[in-house]
Amino acid sequence: MLAAVCRRGQRQSVLRTTSWLLASSLALLSSEATTSKTMIKPLYSIEKQKQLLQVVQAVHEEAGRPKVISIKTLFRIPSSDKYPLALQGIRFPVSELRKEKREGRLDADIVAALDAIGFVWNVDQFQWSQTQLALTKYKELHGNLLVQSHFDVPKDDPVWPTELWSKKLGVVVARIRAHKTTLP
Repeated sequence: MLAAVCRRGQRQSVLRTTSWLLASSLALLSSEATTSKTMIKPLYSIEKQKQLLQVVQAVHEEAGRPKVISIKTLFRIPSSDKYPLALQGIRFPVSELRKEKREGRLDADIVAALDAIGFVWNVDQFQWSQTQLALTKYKELHGNLLVQSHFDVPKDDPVWPTELWSKKLGVVVARIRAHKTTLP
């Protein structure tokens, strides 16, 4: 039994709780009760998810169907027949779309279709893998990793993978060097 002390005026009294109250209080505080996820309604209806998929597919087509497609956070959907009329002119909610996927609230068919065209779900991971690929290629070509701060991957150079063309590798390396003390 749980006991609690209450002050009433100058007099103290002891309140005793019943065992059923104690059990229900402990159940509320248990890790099982506090860590279980409540199902949150998806931010986008299936119809809206299909429209967002159409936008990504159109961007993918316009970009020449690359292996991967990453949409910038501030991308504004153009006014064009290729894009759903209801979404033209608005900012594409790419961050929200990624969050919905992380939290399991996107339709599985929509996720599969986005995966099939190489939609980037984790931008940080994607950028790091691109940097690793660029550094590997740089070392292969130059024999070292002494990348000058003004070095950009040459555009239209068949020696470099097309997805790396125009990458500001020198800036990336300079940033890594500047933060070397905080790297894991």
